[in-house]
Amino acid sequence: MVDREIHTKGEERMEISANIYSIYERGRSIMVAPSIGIIAMKIDLINGSVSEPYLIYEPDICGHTWREYWGSEIRIDLGRCVCGAEIEELIGKIMPKIGLAKAAHLCGGGDEQAVFSFEGNNAIQTIHQIVETSKVGLKETYPPCEFLSSFELSELGISSNSSNGELTELADQLAGFAPEYMHPWDLYHELINCRSAMIREVV
Repeated sequence: MVDREIHTKGEERMEISANIYSIYERGRSIMVAPSIGIIAMKIDLINGSVSEPYLIYEPDICGHTWREYWGSEIRIDLGRCVCGAEIEELIGKIMPKIGLAKAAHLCGGGDEQAVFSFEGNNAIQTIHQIVETSKVGLKETYPPCEFLSSFELSELGISSNSSNGELTELADQLAGFAPEYMHPWDLYHELINCRSAMIREVV
């Protein structure tokens, strides 16, 4: 197992947050999203800035904000798992073009169509091309059910009487042992499914 340091918000939790969590492995920062969303970033073409990575949930993946609709923002979908170094490399490639687009902004963009000069539109097109050709992020992470199949539930200390708090702690502990990246939230809910199956067997 590779040594991993997992950073989550809050010192003590009774349930796992379905948000991005960070793993620090061999000097690399890895961000992982739960199965109900993906990691994304937003480019503000008027201010010339790039947002921090954030989680966008499944119902919103196919939708767009008004600023995206009017052409003043671009959303970059990064997938379920992404390395911080990959993000930095991508930002390094697109920032010069973002600066060109900002300088070429003519009007609009809040609640109306953003208008850019010919040079600005070319820069925006190049941004899209760079994002589309960059191999940043992974679409999927390791399936919790496949990971748990390599264990006997009894050796993990799971029983029909296991509390949610106990399953939370177990998910936090086991997530770092997966052969590939896995979000504790997904593992936690798979553990709940396992407990439910054990309860049905008892009944």
